[in-house]
Amino acid sequence: MKGRTISILSVCTAAIGWELAVRVAVPEPRRFIFSLSEMLAEWGKLFHNGLMIDITATLVRTIGGFLGAALLGIGLGLLIGRSPTLHQIARPLIDFLRPLPSSALIPVVIILPMLGLKERSFYVIVIYGSLWPVLFNTITGVSEVSSAAAGAIRMLQLSPLQRLRYFILPEAAPEIFTGLKIALGISLILAITAELLIGGRGLGSLMRELGDAADYAGMYSTILVIALLGWTLNSAFNIVEKNHPWLRGRESLIDDAP
Repeated sequence: MKGRTISILSVCTAAIGWELAVRVAVPEPRRFIFSLSEMLAEWGKLFHNGLMIDITATLVRTIGGFLGAALLGIGLGLLIGRSPTLHQIARPLIDFLRPLPSSALIPVVIILPMLGLKERSFYVIVIYGSLWPVLFNTITGVSEVSSAAAGAIRMLQLSPLQRLRYFILPEAAPEIFTGLKIALGISLILAITAELLIGGRGLGSLMRELGDAADYAGMYSTILVIALLGWTLNSAFNIVEKNHPWLRGRESLIDDAP
């Protein structure tokens, strides 16, 4: 409770400081720097012009891309992590592809809208960039199953599915969860980036349109919406982690940059 109170007080202090600093230091009419109350007032205009549609579009792309990366990353990670041969085969390809930023795929995926597959281009970018922390953390977690668990697996002569369910996944869960948490943040960043570059509905596209129209108050208000959306998604993961302490593993050493 004490930590939560301190967090609330720090946010309130920052908000009040922001409001006072702008009103005292920046004379009206303000063109580029706005107080918090002015930005919040812009939300009414944005909601009237369909802000919820843009929030929904961005959220669907973020969650959809995240789920795709999670399924692909965990599935491949389980296979590669449990097979030294597959690990040796896949590692060079992974090391080659991983440094490639998702933004480098833009010239390639830009072709998809021309084929009537515009929406899929968003998911290609999000899934590609979000895949790596899930894949690497899953490989790490699976390959580091404790010797006690490995001994129990050999002694009990379990089927592959039983090994996975009762030993491998529980042991690897903290690492996998860490990778998923990193991937969710990356998914939102990449969804916004893709919308900025490709267009259509979404918070990224809205931010670009407002900037092009020199509506900087609206643009900053949209950025504030994006920040709140990211905070909400991260808070949801924190709640899951708090209610399931066994998901708290050691911090991943994997670089989470897309």
